[in-house]
Amino acid sequence: MPPDRIHFVRPCIHSISHIPSETTHLGPFIIFSQWVIECTIGNLGEEVKNHSSPYANLEQRGIHRCQVNALKALIPDLETPENTLPRGAMDIGDGFILLRARDCTAWVLTEKVHGAWKEFWSRQDGVLQTDLTSQCKVVWWAKLRLPNGQTARSCWKEEKKQLNHIQTSQYVKFQLNNMTRIGEVHFYFADHIAGQTRHLAIVSLFGLPHSSLLTASKQTYITMENFRDIDVHVIEAKSIHSVVIMASGPCYKRTYQDGTETNHWFMSIKPGLKIVALQGYNEVENEVLEQEEVG
Repeated sequence: MPPDRIHFVRPCIHSISHIPSETTHLGPFIIFSQWVIECTIGNLGEEVKNHSSPYANLEQRGIHRCQVNALKALIPDLETPENTLPRGAMDIGDGFILLRARDCTAWVLTEKVHGAWKEFWSRQDGVLQTDLTSQCKVVWWAKLRLPNGQTARSCWKEEKKQLNHIQTSQYVKFQLNNMTRIGEVHFYFADHIAGQTRHLAIVSLFGLPHSSLLTASKQTYITMENFRDIDVHVIEAKSIHSVVIMASGPCYKRTYQDGTETNHWFMSIKPGLKIVALQGYNEVENEVLEQEEVG
């Protein structure tokens, strides 16, 4: 079409012709267009405080945002560093950060956990059986921030909270023996054996997904049996991929009555997690709760 006739074409029609080339150049539109606009609208909307003239207030918040951005562009030193660690946190590398609460006492591992601990270290190079004969005492950590910005918590602290403060984000997806598994984290800790330092987590595994329901749902409904305190393993903290949602659901018991129907949980993941991670997202921690947890 000649350029002088383009004004006769509706924008919604004209923009379609640009989608293939612009997607190759910049990526999907949802990342650099829709996502940015929606976040900006949401952020500015959160800053509106004057209920009597909300639109005028919103306009002023937008102007203030532009002024702040302009100053930061002119004087970069005004920008607060984004990689500051929370109080008492430990950076363990590769984008993983151990977060408090941190116990002030080293605890002896229970018999079942100690067996999992010995099994883990026996598979590591340079570790002898004589290095694993002594009693193991470790200091517990409550949380682990992942490279994608999520915070993986643990049973140790979540089970002590009031019901309205529970996060239920102690369920994680991780790599174990070259397989992707789901587990519930009991706690995190740093361990030192034979000159090696490892940052580890104690997890109870869920079983493998129920194959029939997985196939019938076109790989969308993932349900598995919970083996809490039965199938316990020690894993590398850095093997954790993401936090997942695990909840008991009625679908399994509607189809199967095999004695395990009350112990089957279904899995869900945070929508848009990969896109959110590209934006440098970090979960906001409740400072009041964090102060209550430390000790």
